[in-house]
Amino acid sequence: MKLIAWIVTFVASVITVAPIGATTWTYQGSMQDRGRAANGVYDLKLTLSDPSGKRTVGEPITLRDVPFRDGNFSVAVDFGSALEVSGSLLLHTEVAEAGGTFVSLGDPTPFDPNAIQAGICWDTTGNVVAAGEFLGATNNVPVEIRAFNRRMARFDATGTNNESRVVLGSPANAATGNGATISGGGSTATNCGADANAVCANQTDETFATISGGAGNTVVAPLGAIGGGSGNSVSGSNATIGGGISNAASGLNATVGGGIRNIASGTQATVSGGLNTASGFASTVSGNSNTASGSAATVVGGFGNNAFGFYATASGGNFNCAGGDNSWVGGTRAMTRPGNEPSDGNCGVGNSGDSNGDEGSFVWADTSGSNFVATGPNQFAVRAAGGVMFNTNALTSGSDDLVIGARSTGDADADLAWSSRSGKVASMYLIDNTGGFIINLPTLTASSSRLTVAGGTGGSAFLTNGGAWTNASSRHYKEGFDAIDPLQILAKVAALPIGTWSYKKSLEGRHLGPMAEDFKASFGLAGDGRSIATVDADGVALAAIQGLNQKLEQAEAENEALKARLAAIEARLAE
Repeated sequence: MKLIAWIVTFVASVITVAPIGATTWTYQGSMQDRGRAANGVYDLKLTLSDPSGKRTVGEPITLRDVPFRDGNFSVAVDFGSALEVSGSLLLHTEVAEAGGTFVSLGDPTPFDPNAIQAGICWDTTGNVVAAGEFLGATNNVPVEIRAFNRRMARFDATGTNNESRVVLGSPANAATGNGATISGGGSTATNCGADANAVCANQTDETFATISGGAGNTVVAPLGAIGGGSGNSVSGSNATIGGGISNAASGLNATVGGGIRNIASGTQATVSGGLNTASGFASTVSGNSNTASGSAATVVGGFGNNAFGFYATASGGNFNCAGGDNSWVGGTRAMTRPGNEPSDGNCGVGNSGDSNGDEGSFVWADTSGSNFVATGPNQFAVRAAGGVMFNTNALTSGSDDLVIGARSTGDADADLAWSSRSGKVASMYLIDNTGGFIINLPTLTASSSRLTVAGGTGGSAFLTNGGAWTNASSRHYKEGFDAIDPLQILAKVAALPIGTWSYKKSLEGRHLGPMAEDFKASFGLAGDGRSIATVDADGVALAAIQGLNQKLEQAEAENEALKARLAAIEARLAE
């Protein structure tokens, strides 16, 4: 038999598969037979000798019918003694076809059973790995993987708490902090960042910092992280940049999601978009060219918006400014004024004169073009040049400023309700099917008025809790006093046509009373002759009663005189 080129992958492999002191080893290799990968079964003879090759160690081992597949073999070998005490040895390998003559396969292979990695072989076609086996180094030297003789990966054990450093990607990438990781990217170029003039290596010198990829990214704070992008910088502990170009996260626990030239300098600040700045504690910004400098302030989006107040919000739009604490602005040029401290920001419309700005105010402005500014705290201000509509999408006419429509669910009436601080509720509503307009007033204490119409120096009128309409009638509200003749009033009332009737297009039933035209003609009092004021009707009724009383008193006097005359006559007749 002619055997050609005994080829061993990573040299002959001898791997312990039993505890220290055992004699069983695993021997792996590969072989060509007549220029082709060997297949089938062969006999192997293994002989150990001292380093000089002149003295054998133990007896030769003959292994019969060892299977080869695609040139590879793996076989367990029992040398019959604990070799750990033998020092460095040589392993002589001979091979034969089954039952044939053994042929030596080249020079002996060095074999050191005491070496920590005693000839470990990793086969490029795969390996059977035992528990505890590994690929790497046991001394304090970094392990590298190269391609085209360039470092592609570097693994380094660091620190005293089993930390590690992992650097993948360009050889220009560098991580020097314990537990730091660079997952890839980077190059030796110098055209990274928004201005294309920064180095493109990814670099970090901090503990447990992470750069996932991209180019020209830098982390200089513990536990900082950059997902990718170019020219990004993290200098705040636990800060994160997801990607983008030339973003900076310098605040503790700050985050930049992406975009370009964003800055998250406030503690726990969050930024996404472009050219934005979040410098307030726990502030959040998105959109473009926006700023949130107040603690927990938010700019949802838009362009050129500012949130200076604590917990202030600019919801979007453009050129809005939430200067007051806990204030909200939206639309175009909606403003709440900041406080009077220099650090409170500047909306360009002056400050509120106190430290909190127009706190708690809500301001929304249309695109009329001018600033729409709150004038104090806790205001709700809306500028809508085209009108305001609730539950409807159309104004009833071009001159309407406010229209309230019915809800899409529930009853179809259009309702408006008022609620007092103590929970009293009054409402008014337009009935959908009849068009009637109703005012509902709450139940009040006995001394309270249900409805009052204030009239300045002319007094006021009000509806009592019992439902009585009360007119102002104090002498202090009146002038031009003239006396009346109750008997004349009584005569006019007696002559006044009175009947029953119904209002047109009304279903409430019959009514009793005079016509306003007749009332006007009879008494000439104020009014247009189409209605009767209750104060006039009451006055006429009282005057008529006085006239009637005068007639009754006159009749009573006459009756008394007649009774006296009758008594005198009866007395004479009785004599």
